Amino acid sequence: MIVLPPAASRLFLSACVAYLGVADHAEGQAKAPEMPPVAAPPAPAGPVTTLVTHTQKAHGNGNGNGNGNGNGHGNGNGRQDNVTTATVTIHVVAAPALESPVCVVGSYREMDIPALPAGVIPQLDARIQISGTTTYPGGSQLHLLRLNSINDRAGVFRLGGESGSILAALPFRAMRIRTGSETAVMVTINIGDNTWDVVMPVIIDGLYPEVAMAFDIVIGGGAFDDGTLYRILLVPMDLSLQGECLLHFLKTRLSGSNCYKTSIWHGLTKILYYSKL
Repeated sequence: MIVLPPAASRLFLSACVAYLGVADHAEGQAKAPEMPPVAAPPAPAGPVTTLVTHTQKAHGNGNGNGNGNGNGHGNGNGRQDNVTTATVTIHVVAAPALESPVCVVGSYREMDIPALPAGVIPQLDARIQISGTTTYPGGSQLHLLRLNSINDRAGVFRLGGESGSILAALPFRAMRIRTGSETAVMVTINIGDNTWDVVMPVIIDGLYPEVAMAFDIVIGGGAFDDGTLYRILLVPMDLSLQGECLLHFLKTRLSGSNCYKTSIWHGLTKILYYSKL
């Protein structure tokens, strides 16, 4: 057992306390947990505003000197960051999604154009004839137009005027149909019971798979060769590679014409209707 005088005891205790304090501090530093990295916040959903940022940095410099007497002086320029931030607003204009119209040469058809975004105008080939335009309260338009030749034409939708950027192009496809007086009507054979087979060639220039023709016999004493009064021709399925087919009419008398009505369909839109009497 070691006995120390009071002054020495106090000095020894102070040294112990100081040592333990340093050890606890060092141990606390060793065991301090590391902070996890802070994750960037997720990008917001929906429209994002685009920021354009320009940063100009000026880095300072300094110098100084001193002497052994503790005297010294120094000077320098600090760091300076100049940040300029601006927003850019982008307007996205969608081009109208329209199906390329099919037009029977020489005949008017209707065409709907939906309401267009502000600043968008239609511009049609001058050789597309427009007979009339109807504008509805919602901004949509109904055009009555036709082509006068078998050549395809085109229209465009421009942004900002007649010389503006083209958003979309719209081909106008031409087809020509020839029947009856433009081809022939031929009596081929008497098939018995005073019934005659009368043949009429149909010739189509411009074969589009979304087009169909419907023939409807409107006079008594005649029918198609399958016994019906109604016949649908699917283009080009029911035609030859040259766009030809033969319609057979069965007639109980040769006097009189083949009276029928014809309608031309582009999808679900009737683009032409006429009668052959």
